[in-house]
Order: sequence, then structure tokens, then C-alpha cells
Amino acid sequence: MSENHFDPILEELKERSVDRLMKADTFDASAFEALKDHLWRKAEGLKHESSISKQVLFSLRSAVATIRSRAEYLPSVREQLIGLTILS
Repeated sequence: MSENHFDPILEELKERSVDRLMKADTFDASAFEALKDHLWRKAEGLKHESSISKQVLFSLRSAVATIRSRAEYLPSVREQLIGLTILS
């Protein structure tokens, strides 16, 4: 299966990390780490692709935007920003 096909694991990881932070203001560092690791593995498979799926791009953009928006209000998110390489 191509890395550009719909990925139910990616969807679940996004729900556990990004969606949970957005809905419940709960930052789960291990969930974000799992999301980052999964995206890195997908990136390896996408090296030679000429395009990237909307699902992958949306997951990345929503993670960054959500972390940045919640960092202003939640100290636990602010503390984690420095250690998150997903923003790099």
C-alpha cells in the first residue's frame, strides 16, 4: 500500500494527540511522540513520491497550529514546545 493512501493509524494518532488537545485542553506528550514517529516513518516511504496526501499534510499542519495556539494558555504545552522536534 502506498504511503499516500488513507492511513487509519495516522487518523487515530491525530485524534489521540491533536484532537484531544483541541477538545479537552489535555496535552499528552506520549501521544504526540507517537504521532511524530509515525509521520517520520511515513516520510521515509514518501521520499520518491511526487505528491503527498492531504491527510499527511493536514495532520502536520493541525498539530503545529494546535500546539502553538494552546501554548499561550496551557503551561504544560508551553513546557513541551522546546522538546518537540515536530515543529522544526
